[in-house]
Amino acid sequence: MTRRLLRAAFLCLICIAAARPSRASDLPSQIESLISQPSFAGARWGICLYSLTKDSLIFSRDADKLFVPASTVKLLTSAAALDSLGPDFHFETAFFADGPLDSTGTLRGDLIMRGSGDPTLRDVFGENGIPGAFHQIADSLRQRGLKRIQGRLVGDARAWPREAPCPSWEVGDFAEDWMPLTGTLSLNRNDADIDTALCVLLEAGANSTLFLGPSPTLHFLSVFHGALRDAGIHLSGEKIGKSNPVRPALLYVHASAPLHEIMKRMNKWSDNFYAEQVCRVLGDGAGSQGIEAIYKFVARAGVSRNELRLEDASGLSRKNLISPRAIVQILRFMHRHPCSDAFKQSLAVMGVDGTVARRPAAALGAEARAKTGTLDYASALSGYLKTEAGEELAFSFICNNFLASVQTVHQVQDSICTLLAKER
Repeated sequence: MTRRLLRAAFLCLICIAAARPSRASDLPSQIESLISQPSFAGARWGICLYSLTKDSLIFSRDADKLFVPASTVKLLTSAAALDSLGPDFHFETAFFADGPLDSTGTLRGDLIMRGSGDPTLRDVFGENGIPGAFHQIADSLRQRGLKRIQGRLVGDARAWPREAPCPSWEVGDFAEDWMPLTGTLSLNRNDADIDTALCVLLEAGANSTLFLGPSPTLHFLSVFHGALRDAGIHLSGEKIGKSNPVRPALLYVHASAPLHEIMKRMNKWSDNFYAEQVCRVLGDGAGSQGIEAIYKFVARAGVSRNELRLEDASGLSRKNLISPRAIVQILRFMHRHPCSDAFKQSLAVMGVDGTVARRPAAALGAEARAKTGTLDYASALSGYLKTEAGEELAFSFICNNFLASVQTVHQVQDSICTLLAKER
């Protein structure tokens, strides 16, 4: 215990000494002293620091080498989404009456739900396990006169094919809540508590039984059924025959918050489900095409394919690879982009919110907005920093293959931010 305390104290002294105000010419040596500690003897550090104000490179250490970036991949996903879809894009979930709604409030047919992949529907669960958005939707249907559904709930998820999880995700993580389970009607879970006689699933794909058990659409229907019950809308589950089939009538459309708000949740809290849902939107429903769309975006941003490899959009895969220079180039591109404000506002502020709320602010009068990335033996921090003097910087720090604690890596990353924040 005493040795651990001594090591921790020694590390703190190094970080404090390195973070003292100094001339800009001392910065490289100070950074090198931080990342060359004995605890990082077998680790790899990649660092790229760039002044956006002066349009010049400040510091580079193996910045062109490839590293496992973990969740900083979401920087690419969010940038591509804002560029392609625009900050005001909304997800829409539509509700249709497949039959007449009579004067007693009885729908003599099925209630059809058609999704577009809205990841926000699963947010803000109440005490009964039902999202607030579902209560809002059910109440809106009730206000439109719906009191009883003589038919069934139909989940129309055919806009996207069912897809297997990314093959390079770790099998041992599949039961964890951070593993995304995508779909046009998905709450990121696949357990369900509903009589299957009450519902109908319409899904694209030849055999949905191959995908980790029950469908996420079935779970979606199960939870929504609970919201209907709470709103006083009864579901009978009868199969209604139709002598004169007609086109289903639109009852209600639920629109999500705009994309720029959705990106805040995705980046500040590193939400994997949000990232993978957005990726599939970019690919018109196909995850692989979404990845291709991100590749095309980063090429326009000035990053070639030999500077990265993407297996997913969330950063869970250990086969994702990118250079710190490529990340900084994307940050530089978004700094000049029409969606620059939306992109920067989506990043967590150090010492204030998101995944960096408990990490120290860069310095008094300075501000760092960053995206974290964490996997076993991989830690990254990338984003923007405004110094005490008002200079704007873009930075990317990635550390791989470390045996020290991740807190030790964080201390070094934070100390470098403090160094940068001081007047250079």
